[in-house]
Amino acid sequence: MLPNYKDGSILNLMSTIARATGGRTPYNPLKGIDASQIKNKTVVLIIIDGMGAEFVKKNSNGFLQKNKARDMTSVFPATTAAAVTTFATGLAPQQHGLPAFYLNMKEIGMLFEPLPFVPKIGGWISNEIKGKDLLELKPFNRFIKAKPYIVLHKQLINSEYNAVCKNYKKKAHTTLNGFFEKIKEAAKEKGNKYVYAYWGDLDMWEHETGTKSKKTINHFKQIEKGLQKLAKQLKNTTLIITADHGLTDIKQKLNINNYPKIMDCLSMPLGGEGSTAFAHVKAKKAKQFKKLVKQKLSKYCKIYSSEELINKNIYGPGKANKKLYDRTGDFTLIAKEHCTIKSFMLGQKVRFNKGHHAGLSKEEMIVPLIIIRT
Repeated sequence: MLPNYKDGSILNLMSTIARATGGRTPYNPLKGIDASQIKNKTVVLIIIDGMGAEFVKKNSNGFLQKNKARDMTSVFPATTAAAVTTFATGLAPQQHGLPAFYLNMKEIGMLFEPLPFVPKIGGWISNEIKGKDLLELKPFNRFIKAKPYIVLHKQLINSEYNAVCKNYKKKAHTTLNGFFEKIKEAAKEKGNKYVYAYWGDLDMWEHETGTKSKKTINHFKQIEKGLQKLAKQLKNTTLIITADHGLTDIKQKLNINNYPKIMDCLSMPLGGEGSTAFAHVKAKKAKQFKKLVKQKLSKYCKIYSSEELINKNIYGPGKANKKLYDRTGDFTLIAKEHCTIKSFMLGQKVRFNKGHHAGLSKEEMIVPLIIIRT
C-alpha cells in the first residue's frame, strides 16, 4: 500500500491544518476534511507514535474509534523519522530529506541517527556540529498564523533534531499524566494557538513486546483514557489525534550478515530501518548485488533502484531534496509483509524487535484521524 499524497495522507492533513490557521502549504488539503472543521481558537495536534488505524480498531474502548473522522496514509517509509519530520515541517520526505532512522550523512562521513543525533555505532559527534546546519529543516509554523507550542518529553525537547521547533514555546514533561497536563496548560494560554504534542511510548512497547502484548494494550488504554479526560477539560479547542505510522509483528528476520557474498558488495552497513533498507554498493559490484539479492533474498524482499523510487515520487510530490539520493543509497530493499531487514556492525549485538514498521502493509501505512471539537 503506497501513500496517497494527492489528498489522503498526513502530508495533506498538515495542509488542512495550515489552512485552518490562516496559512497554506505547497500541498493539497486532506479530502473530506474542510479547514472549517478544524478552525478554532486553539488547534492541538497530538501524535501517538505507532498508533495505527488497525490497532485502534481492535483495541479502542470506543472513544477514539467513535470520534474517528477518517483514515489516512502515512508517508514512505512509514516510520517515525520520515513522518514526524513531515509533521514538524509540513513537507514530504521528498523535500525534507529524512526518510529513515539510520542514514548515510555524507556531510559528516558516517551512518547516523538524525533523531537522537548520534552515530549508529554509538558515541557522540563534535559539539560544533549542530542540527540546524546538518539537517536544514524548516519549521511548520512558517505556514500558519497562530502562536506555536510544542509538548515533548524533557529528554527530547532541547535535542539537536528538535531545533526545527526553536521558535515554538516549549512545554516539557516526564510522564503520561504530565503530557496531558502540559497540553492543557498550553491550550489555556491566551490568543490563537497551534499546539504540537508527541508521545512515543506506545511505539516503544510495540517494538519490544509486540502489538498484541498486555503491556502494549494496557499502555494504549491509559493513553485513550487520558485523551478522553483531556477532551472534557478543554474549551474552544480542536483536538486532532493521529499517528506517524502503525506497526506489525515480525514473523521473518533477515540478517544480511549471514550472506557474506552480499555483504562483500556493500560499501557500508545498511541504512534505513525495519522493512525498508538502503544499500550503498561498491561501484563494480552493483550488478552482482542486484543478482544475489534476487537469487538469495526473494522470499524476504524486493529490490529497487533508489534513484528510480525517488524519481517516481514514492517519497512525495515535487522536486527532491538533493541529499535524498545520497541518503537512500544505490538500492532500496523493501521487505515483504511481517519481515524485517537488518545488518549489524562490528561490536553490535544481533537483536530484532518483536514489532516493526517502515513497510507497505496496511497495519504500518494506515493511521486514524480523530477530530474532537470542544
